[in-house]
Amino acid sequence: MNIELSGNETGLVLYLNMEDTGFGNSLILNNQSSLGNLFDAETFGYTDFSPYLINHDEYDMDLINLGPNITTCTPPITLNVEYENYKEIIWSTGSTASTIEVLSPGLYTVVMETELCNFNYDTIQIDISVNVIIENSISLCENEFIEINGILYSSEGNYTDTIYSEGFCDTIYEINIEMNSLPQINLGNDTTLCNETMLLNANNFGAQFLWQDGSQDQYFTVTETGWYSVSVTNDNCISSDSIFITINEVTIDLGSDFETCNPNYTLETDSSFTNYLWQDGSTSSTYSTSEFGTIWVEVNDSLGCTDTDTIVISYNSNFNFNLGVDQFLCSGSTYFLEPTIQGTQYLWNTGSTQNTLEVTSSGEYSLSVTEDLCQYSDTINITFYSPEASFTSNIISGCSPLLVEFLDLSSSEYSEIQSWVWDFGDGQTSYINNPSHEYQYEGVYPVTLTITDINNCYSTTNIDHLINVIPQPEVDFTFSPENPTIFSPQVLFTSQTSNATDWYWQFGDGTTSN
Repeated sequence: MNIELSGNETGLVLYLNMEDTGFGNSLILNNQSSLGNLFDAETFGYTDFSPYLINHDEYDMDLINLGPNITTCTPPITLNVEYENYKEIIWSTGSTASTIEVLSPGLYTVVMETELCNFNYDTIQIDISVNVIIENSISLCENEFIEINGILYSSEGNYTDTIYSEGFCDTIYEINIEMNSLPQINLGNDTTLCNETMLLNANNFGAQFLWQDGSQDQYFTVTETGWYSVSVTNDNCISSDSIFITINEVTIDLGSDFETCNPNYTLETDSSFTNYLWQDGSTSSTYSTSEFGTIWVEVNDSLGCTDTDTIVISYNSNFNFNLGVDQFLCSGSTYFLEPTIQGTQYLWNTGSTQNTLEVTSSGEYSLSVTEDLCQYSDTINITFYSPEASFTSNIISGCSPLLVEFLDLSSSEYSEIQSWVWDFGDGQTSYINNPSHEYQYEGVYPVTLTITDINNCYSTTNIDHLINVIPQPEVDFTFSPENPTIFSPQVLFTSQTSNATDWYWQFGDGTTSN
């Protein structure tokens, strides 16, 4: 049976299974048809043919077998056509060799023409994956190790570890191990110091430091007994060390140098020391002297720590004090006498035996101080006073406006007057010693003067009704008769003036009256 297929579009596909059709033994292919979308008749030179007969009995699909699809992590893959009696082979890559190497993933097809002009083909899917490469650069400190995939690494070097996975790509670990040295630190052995400090050095310049108190310097100064530790970090490697330092403080104090009138003196020290050595060779914990001079002692304890001290005891050739210069103070104030001397006995001329004296009245005050064989006394005069304010004026009464000149007559027996405050009674003031003031309005005015001296002592005086300002007279008069005659020449003048005390008349003819 002949079946005719027609078509000229690109990629026309004819699927053929002649063994299963059961129809005849021939098939007509027209023009550029293909088998399995992979066989192109033109490739083999069969173009524009009609008809072309394929004999069922001569066609065998099992001559080529590329095997199952392949997935690999290690290209290339070799594909091979093992059938030898072929006329021509062509791969989907364009190769015409019987064997090709595949480097890229994809679907690969081979078509073979036998010597009997039979055509065979096969396809295979190639998938290519890659191995997983994990790079690790690791820094370890001396004596450290790291475990990777169950393997311990503790030495410097480059390592490769492959994790195989059946059916999958392998995982390859490329490991670089760098070993860093630990910082070298040695604070030394535990130690004991005598009355001194100690500088600890952690060395390793440029590293990071952390001491027990949180400080971060390379050096640490020890000033008291205790544990001292430091951690040093360099290239992420840490070393530490610690030390216990005992500071044995041995201190002897004979006191401050002093002056006295009595050289008989006993020096006492702490009796807890092991040994004592005084300047005269004595070895007691106390020392008694009857002479002036320099005294020293050396002591040491059970640990062998030593300390010395010296004291100078001098004769007090200047055992004295000074109550100060005589004082002039304001009346009503209080003054305290406080001598700058330390004695054992005080005696004031008031009978007081205290070391200070409160003074509230004028007089002479003396003090006698006694210490051992030394005795000294001093005297001071204290005067309490008040300055006296006084003044006068050149006029006390007159017509307004009235200009008054004031004269200060104040005095201060023990000090100089330094300020004046005048109150003129009409709301006006002045601050000079001899002021002038003009009263504008009639009235009677008091005047007040306050003075202050350089000791801030002050005095005030007031004179009531001192200034009397009289208003100006308002002059007026009448006369009668208004028209006198030679027969009645007498005229009577009558004053109408207000605020007048005296009158003086001038009649114009050379005559006057008062």
